[in-house]
Amino acid sequence: DVPPGAARVLEDHARAGGGWLHVVPPAAADLPAALGIDLSASGPRCELRVLFAHADHPLSARLPDAFYATSEHRPVELTSGDVETVLHADWRRKHTPVLVRRRLGDGHVACTTLSDVAHPVWRQIVYRLVRQMSGVVPELDRLRIGVLGYAPSVGRLHGQGAVDTPGLDFVAACDISPDRL
Repeated sequence: DVPPGAARVLEDHARAGGGWLHVVPPAAADLPAALGIDLSASGPRCELRVLFAHADHPLSARLPDAFYATSEHRPVELTSGDVETVLHADWRRKHTPVLVRRRLGDGHVACTTLSDVAHPVWRQIVYRLVRQMSGVVPELDRLRIGVLGYAPSVGRLHGQGAVDTPGLDFVAACDISPDRL
């Protein structure tokens, strides 16, 4: 649990344009009201299938549609209408929120109940979330690529794949034969 004084400092920081990512410990009983959520009953530690609530979410670029994380199942209940579910877990044929965020003043707060800190996809999501909450605009944080060797059998296919992939900008091609370009 977050002491009331610390919660107020973090809330003021977010309202002033900062970010606050709250990772819920398994034994937590209550959450600060600024997060806009309540905790549901804790479930067992198990393998959870975790998905983005919206497949086109900016944090999902170039990541798998779903990943499996070992964590306590601890869904949250949204108590404020402006809370966005970023990730949910499949649990007993239902989607239950496990990472949420909301705007608070000029900044953002986010909260998660996932605890599989070693999972590479989860680490990438947290990294992107923290960057986003610190002001890095995801649309400008795109990967620019080029292809060396633009033969129709391989290079051109890779180029088209880059054009069709969200988050990638195909910016250059090089080939020994100028006719291929």
